[in-house]
Amino acid sequence: MTKFLALIAAFAGTASIRVLAAPQFSNLTERAANLPIFELDYELFPQSAENICFSWYCNNGPRVVTVDRASANAHRASNSCGNQGPNRCSTQRGHASGYQCDEWPWASSVEGGANAATRCILASDNTGSGSAWGNFINNQGSQAPGRVLQDNVDAVEIRVINIPFPAEDAGVTFCLGEHAVIIEPGACAQLDHGQPSLQQIG
Repeated sequence: MTKFLALIAAFAGTASIRVLAAPQFSNLTERAANLPIFELDYELFPQSAENICFSWYCNNGPRVVTVDRASANAHRASNSCGNQGPNRCSTQRGHASGYQCDEWPWASSVEGGANAATRCILASDNTGSGSAWGNFINNQGSQAPGRVLQDNVDAVEIRVINIPFPAEDAGVTFCLGEHAVIIEPGACAQLDHGQPSLQQIG
């Protein structure tokens, strides 16, 4: 609990509120639609989850995305995960070893691309979450929706589950928003979190 209170205090660096921590949808149709739901498990993929939550609470990122496998390479090439090689998460660019560049919205969605939140995360976290998503849209794995989802047709609601709370783990930051903790602009501006080139937009 002490770590949790300290984290809340760190978030309170500015008086203005960025966004209230309640699930947001771009319109009521999205909320009412009978969409397939993909759940990303925080306990399994914490850094992928944090990047999604950063996008939600700091960059107005979508909670519903439309599958678009065909545009994945083009989308990735338009942000820092792929607009130059090696990307900013490579040891050749001064980053610690064992990391890959993650992006949200994912490159394999219509919403992916230049305005994605990108984050240097452990390679195992990135490949694991990416595989889970790939399995889902291809109707495989434990969350298989019952059919292969079609590019530019099928939309999916994204949820992050199993977020620790109270946040005894100091690594839980932006996903605290899912527990109704207010995410302040000051928290959104702290992009390095002790790791080179960790978080940015685009």
